[in-house]
Amino acid sequence: MGMQLIPDPRPMLPDQLDKLNAIVKGMIIMEEDRYRSLTRTYSLVDPTLEDVLRDRSSMKLIVKTSDVKVGAHEWAFLDVFSWIQLVSQCDFFTKLDFYDQRALFSSNYLPIALLTGAMVTMSNGRDILLTPHGEDVYPDEVRELFTGNPEILDSICTTLVGTLIKLRVTKEECLFLTYVFLCNPALCTVSNEAQKTLKSFQEELTSRLFAYCQMTYQKAAPTRFLELLSIFNVMNKTNSDLQYVSMMFQLGSPGFGFKKLVYDVFVQPGISS
Repeated sequence: MGMQLIPDPRPMLPDQLDKLNAIVKGMIIMEEDRYRSLTRTYSLVDPTLEDVLRDRSSMKLIVKTSDVKVGAHEWAFLDVFSWIQLVSQCDFFTKLDFYDQRALFSSNYLPIALLTGAMVTMSNGRDILLTPHGEDVYPDEVRELFTGNPEILDSICTTLVGTLIKLRVTKEECLFLTYVFLCNPALCTVSNEAQKTLKSFQEELTSRLFAYCQMTYQKAAPTRFLELLSIFNVMNKTNSDLQYVSMMFQLGSPGFGFKKLVYDVFVQPGISS
């Protein structure tokens, strides 16, 4: 990620502490709003990533009632859109043109979805990734394809969660990591101007994460900071495994009816890489 250097450990002034607390509060509110939308609304339409990036109303969300049953594939579809709603409120994202937005989101969505999914899993007292309704995250067709190697499916659902549990990562730390990773231009092809914008925001967010470590852990801040950055390695490995599963599923079940949003962020990035 290019962020291994520890920021200058200068003590924070009171106004800097206030600003940091406001940033943390804002991240928590945005994540709560995202998750609320994910669990309380659904859609019957099938827009592409390009459609919803240009016009989020094209999703035509409907309030979810108790009789609506959402399967694993539909949860993935709704999660993608919930993140589009969130990033569309972020300064770094709104400063990008449409083509850079599309490249960044399609490349960086899966790792951050895995991380925040692991965060919610840990917060709910579980150690294995499930849907918001507590069901398997894989469609039955995926399980059937990997009956000879279920370990890779289980590893995707447990390794990152286990790392967060082991390191006792807080919700605040997890959200900082999410935004730092989301601003990473290294995983996609964006314009030079977008690279500069994203690098600037990423450096700022990394400094904020270190400041949070200072505020929370005092002298142990550098050690904690590096522990948190090490989670990116686990995210990348888990994402790589998921991309492999997606690729093999495409080969084994070419007729599966992917929602277009899911195809654009789960399948297409793997084909392009």
